[in-house]
Amino acid sequence: MEQKNLIKVKQKKSNNKLLIPLIITVAILLILNVVLISVAFFSDKATGESFITFGSVETNAYILQGGNKLTNISLDTNNLIAGEVTQKDLHIDVTGKNNCYVRITGTFKIATDGTNYVDASNLVSFSVDTTTAIGWKLCADGKYYYTSVLNGTQTGSASTLSLPIKFTVSNEFGNSDNDAVYHNKPYKIIVLVESCQSEGTSLGSGNSFDYTKWVSN
Repeated sequence: MEQKNLIKVKQKKSNNKLLIPLIITVAILLILNVVLISVAFFSDKATGESFITFGSVETNAYILQGGNKLTNISLDTNNLIAGEVTQKDLHIDVTGKNNCYVRITGTFKIATDGTNYVDASNLVSFSVDTTTAIGWKLCADGKYYYTSVLNGTQTGSASTLSLPIKFTVSNEFGNSDNDAVYHNKPYKIIVLVESCQSEGTSLGSGNSFDYTKWVSN
């Protein structure tokens, strides 16, 4: 969202008033957090919900499965087997008026003490195949970025993205005595979708995309 403030500065020169317009452009860059969370026990299917928050930059993220829009990611005991790969189709719709960029990350966490969740991505890892997911790039910060600007609703044709995401269970999963600490403990699968307004940034696009220019609050 762009706001323009017109400031007129009066100066005197040879008794003639000279009006000098100074235009200050303020770019308000909003960060949107969309969190898909699954909470379950290893012996149960997962449940959860999607939280979508504020601003002129808005997206709606969901899993499309069998033609249904799901706001949770479900992994059951058949998916939690050493070496198993589960693919889900993540969809991102731009619902805000402003053009934006998006990036995503995924983590797997386990509450080993039954309450406090710790990262366990070494057991179940998140990935995107960027060789087939056109326009996506895995950057040095471990996040996947879409390297082009997405259209907001004010353009008349808001952008939508479809992205296959994968969860891969480690080959060591369940094959170690240490894994006993995870038995019957709750876990979370978190897919974080973030967006920022494109106007006022210098992220670029395509081969010139520079993830270090992402604006964070």
